[in-house]
Amino acid sequence: MTNLNNYLNINIITEKKREYSDLQKILELEFDLEINILSKSRKNIINTNKTNLFIIDLKDPKYFESVVGDSECHYIGLSKKPLSYKGNISNVRIIQMPFRLYDLILYIDNLMQLKIRALGQKVSKDYSYSYDKAIFLNKKTGKKVRLTDMENKFINYLFSSDMPVTKNEILSKVWGYKTDLDTHTLESLVYRIRKKIENDPRNPKIISSIGSKYRIDL
Repeated sequence: MTNLNNYLNINIITEKKREYSDLQKILELEFDLEINILSKSRKNIINTNKTNLFIIDLKDPKYFESVVGDSECHYIGLSKKPLSYKGNISNVRIIQMPFRLYDLILYIDNLMQLKIRALGQKVSKDYSYSYDKAIFLNKKTGKKVRLTDMENKFINYLFSSDMPVTKNEILSKVWGYKTDLDTHTLESLVYRIRKKIENDPRNPKIISSIGSKYRIDL
């Protein structure tokens, strides 16, 4: 796993500090950083220079929805009952307990790998792409496209690979901890992106399909 001390700020939100102390220690050892356990979420603990992740004990779904409110942060809700989040923020995951610790660690690592790979811009003669600004620019037409969070992560992940990437790899790396996704979810995302950035979405030149794999070319 990657040392994420310069990239990640993790806080566990729970009133059961003793029950979560073991998880705190394991994550601190795994990612080599300090993790706080707080009884309540506080805005002043958000570090604007890092990616903020809140792991929240879901004692009450309404409490969770009251805490989730910043689209720049990521949230994991730990619940003893099957729950689904109906809000508009895409950076939310609900994990039912008991869960495999490895899955939680893998989700956090995948989240940060996307952030770490997003250094600088991708520029060509005809196009430019900025992960930090979530913008794709067509230099010929001057069309500037603002990408959603998932569109941005998807494009960034394609750029991170020198080879075409399989659909299963994309579902795992871009969506992170998810067990209920199928390829239709990915295909719908690709369809929306092509409509935004391709000159002719029916004959794509930027995001191309090679069998069951995708690649990106500027």
